[in-house]
Amino acid sequence: GFNPENATLLRLSLPQKKYALPEQQNAFADALLERVKVLPGVQAAGVTHSMPLVSDYVLGFNIEGRPAIAPSDLPSTNYYAVTPDYFKAMGIRLIRGRVFTPQDDARAPRVAIVNETMARQHFANEDPIGKRINITNGPDTWREIIGIVGDIKQYGVDKATSAQAYEPFAQVPFSSVNLIVRTNGSPAALLGALRPTVYAIDKDQPIGIIRPLEEIMADSIARQRFAMTLLSVFS
Repeated sequence: GFNPENATLLRLSLPQKKYALPEQQNAFADALLERVKVLPGVQAAGVTHSMPLVSDYVLGFNIEGRPAIAPSDLPSTNYYAVTPDYFKAMGIRLIRGRVFTPQDDARAPRVAIVNETMARQHFANEDPIGKRINITNGPDTWREIIGIVGDIKQYGVDKATSAQAYEPFAQVPFSSVNLIVRTNGSPAALLGALRPTVYAIDKDQPIGIIRPLEEIMADSIARQRFAMTLLSVFS
């Protein structure tokens, strides 16, 4: 559901003492994207707080106008807080509606995007765009669905696709920052530039992994490849 070719992941965890406030977390993400987007060869860059194949974040949700459901019985969704160019950086296609823009900030009305599976499972006989959902993340707040994007494999290529919902990072910042950078060629030349870019914002910021998405994808299917190799050998 996403394109790992020529894309790189940089994982950061912002220290709570220094970045305790949502405004501080959002400011760091904005500063990081501003610097990364001008690096040579960069086509798109986006941030997500949860990364497919690497980490997950599952929340319950309800739909406006539907009968009330006990919290323990709420349907669930994989949840992602993302910046506007995240979908472009990941190569996730827009099916209908629109993706987020810089105008979807903390002062704007709350909005959300859902994947095809969520639209099919929970809005089978109606158009989800324009409907409102309440995701159990913080205070009760209704988010208007503004777009539908393609499904992605959250847990592996051999796993079932789950319902997936997205919100603007600017409206719900996190201390977990997963930066996705797409280049117009091999990401190898970019790898050495990412650390100095982070340190230019905060010289004390710890850096997690920096890896091409193709390597992460390869790791996720290594077990299946090994099993197929064994099957071929014994055949």
